[in-house]
Amino acid sequence: MKFLQNIWARIALGTVGVLVIAYGLAFVYFRFIYEEPAECVQGNCENGLGTLVYESGARYVGQFADGEAHGFGTFSNQAGHRYEGAWVGGDKQGFGKYTYPGGNTYEGEFKANIKSGQGSYTWGDGTKYTGAWLDGEPQGKGKVLLSDGTELEGEYDNGVVTDGAGIYIYDDGSRYIGQWKAGERHGVGVMLDDHGGLIWAGEWEEGEQKDAAPFMQEGEGEAGGDEQAG
Repeated sequence: MKFLQNIWARIALGTVGVLVIAYGLAFVYFRFIYEEPAECVQGNCENGLGTLVYESGARYVGQFADGEAHGFGTFSNQAGHRYEGAWVGGDKQGFGKYTYPGGNTYEGEFKANIKSGQGSYTWGDGTKYTGAWLDGEPQGKGKVLLSDGTELEGEYDNGVVTDGAGIYIYDDGSRYIGQWKAGERHGVGVMLDDHGGLIWAGEWEEGEQKDAAPFMQEGEGEAGGDEQAG
């Protein structure tokens, strides 16, 4: 595939750096009601528009119904979490934008506080996943857009790409970029270590290395990576 040929070319030239992307996308669950004292400092925090400030410094600014966040509002806390969007009965429900400490963001649909529906998760380096979500994880068709413009389209199950093209990050930080079939590395793919260095590139079959890429055969890469099989 062309995008992998381009990746191979960049590896051969020593220009591939660390790809800042991870699955098991961190999601911080919170409801509107905190188990701490709070004070309505402005407006109507029962039924109307108001500002509610918690003892910890967290605050909600927006619409209320029966003392709950309901309608449109913004919640933020001292740890750097921020949600701006729709609420129903104190829960994130509908369309909203969640910003994590460090700058990663999710923009899309929520259901009972969980990412569910269509949405996009963007990392600080510009890498972006767009597609379907279920119970807080990518599920179904999705696309990863790398910061260099490379697109990886694939099918996801519980946050892991199963068919098509995508990235999988292993526990040791190494990562596989390439084609998948039935949850196995299958087709053209590249294996990188936790610093973005080349381990192996070429054709894979049912999770195993098959034929090395031309530049690997010329000695421009370090063969190996069998221990990375997932």
